[in-house]
Amino acid sequence: MQLLDLLAWMAPEPVPLDLFTAHADLLPAPLAGVAGDPVKFASSVGRLVEWFLVRRTAGEVTIAHRLLRQSLRIHRTSAPLTEDPWSPTAVVQKLLVADLPGEIFSAPQNWPRWRALLPHVLAVHEDVRVDRANITSDSGWLLDRAAGYLLTHGRPAEARPLYERASSLYEEAYGADHPEAATSLAGLGTVLAELGRPAEAKPLLESALSIYEAAYGSGPYVAAALGSLGRVLADLGRPADAQPLYERALEICEATYGPDDPEIATVLVGLGRALADLGRPAEAQPLYERALAIDERAYGADHPYVAGVLIGSGRVLAGLGRPAEAEPLLERALAICEAVYGGDHPEVASALASLGRVLTDLGRSAAAKPMIERALSMYEAAYGPDHPEVGTGLARLGGVVSDLGNPPTPSRCSNAR
Repeated sequence: MQLLDLLAWMAPEPVPLDLFTAHADLLPAPLAGVAGDPVKFASSVGRLVEWFLVRRTAGEVTIAHRLLRQSLRIHRTSAPLTEDPWSPTAVVQKLLVADLPGEIFSAPQNWPRWRALLPHVLAVHEDVRVDRANITSDSGWLLDRAAGYLLTHGRPAEARPLYERASSLYEEAYGADHPEAATSLAGLGTVLAELGRPAEAKPLLESALSIYEAAYGSGPYVAAALGSLGRVLADLGRPADAQPLYERALEICEATYGPDDPEIATVLVGLGRALADLGRPAEAQPLYERALAIDERAYGADHPYVAGVLIGSGRVLAGLGRPAEAEPLLERALAICEAVYGGDHPEVASALASLGRVLTDLGRSAAAKPMIERALSMYEAAYGPDHPEVGTGLARLGGVVSDLGNPPTPSRCSNAR
């Protein structure tokens, strides 16, 4: 019954059984002792199967009925807290924190576990009724990391409310000026920038930077905040203001990590973009080349970070009037993104859009058109119809269609405005 109570506070989707057996010490007695014994645990799961309360497949268990789940949750929340010797929501959160990897953005190898457990992270936060002192740190961590997973997978609109809630929990637990609160502020700012709202992102990232500087003076967190703020300033059309932030971040990272750390590659890409936006692509190109060498050494040739550098480098080469050199870089980036993310991720769209531009520059508009159309469809699905990338895609598609002798439909362009 303890196991069933835990499942009631998770999603009505498969739960890996090793979530319980690998962290038996976090379970209440007597379930803790049972989960530590494979035979006894299998017997307990089997009893729930016999009672038709759960369904079991190899390595997973699912609560059998949504109504049963809802009934157990109502019973638990209606019981006086003084009669509740243990909290299933608190236990579920502790299990998830212990099991889920903390690194997401640079670690595709961690994504499958997050994919399996994300529904349960979201479900346990539907109706949390546990003493705040017990849940705030776990809830904040889970919500922050879940938002990061969604952001990484091209779902920024879904990530936004999770970052907002994590930020609120951290502020409640630690105060508005604590570094943990700054982490979620920075995440929320990144999401808003991704959603094409850099003006709203800017004050959040400035606040995060101020908190980190007050707490640490300098160091990696400050460098990361400088880079995020630099990106937003570039999005706002202020690359001259972004450049010194990136240069300061680069100085901090080189002093902290040495010359060949992946964190340096991230800053180099941002600085390269700022220089390209300032009309200095010849200075930007060696920064991309250095970033590419660092990321390939650190992550291998097929990592999504490598694809991001290839896209930036291809754009700079196109800006230098060298589209023939840009084409193979962008084709490689597209192959990596499709392999890592699947066929409908914004990073795939970015590679497609950049490759479409290069093909247009090479006089191959007929080959570019389906790529730009596909990228536009992905951007609209991920960001909605009013995102800047959608506007850019519509303009580019209009140019390609005109090149092919078929003027674009005026109504769609006017709607985009």
